[in-house]
Amino acid sequence: MTSPFGWRILNGKDDYHNGVDLVGVDDINVISPLDGTVIMSAYGMECGHQIQIYSKSGKTLFFCHLMNRAVKVGDVVRQGDKLGIMGATGTKCFGAHLHFGVYQGKGRDENKLINAQKFLNL
Repeated sequence: MTSPFGWRILNGKDDYHNGVDLVGVDDINVISPLDGTVIMSAYGMECGHQIQIYSKSGKTLFFCHLMNRAVKVGDVVRQGDKLGIMGATGTKCFGAHLHFGVYQGKGRDENKLINAQKFLNL
């Protein structure tokens, strides 16, 4: 983990980090930690290539800054399926890594943000 969940200093300013940043050491493949359905697979200016998965547990998992995406909207993924490759895309990226966030419910609602470190048992 290169940047934890919560408050941090970024570019000399206080910044609330709504997920965790992870760097692959042995593998740069990004895999799904849960079963679910892809509800978003797109490119956005800030987060680059990004994916959202709505899991059977009622949580939305958010993956961003990918080099590429291996899934499309509507795909059903299983735990361990490849979602894409870690990258450095988007204007809010300062090097190759995966930004991972977790939200309760369907979609990215900042009012329903879950601590991704606790979700991953980090």
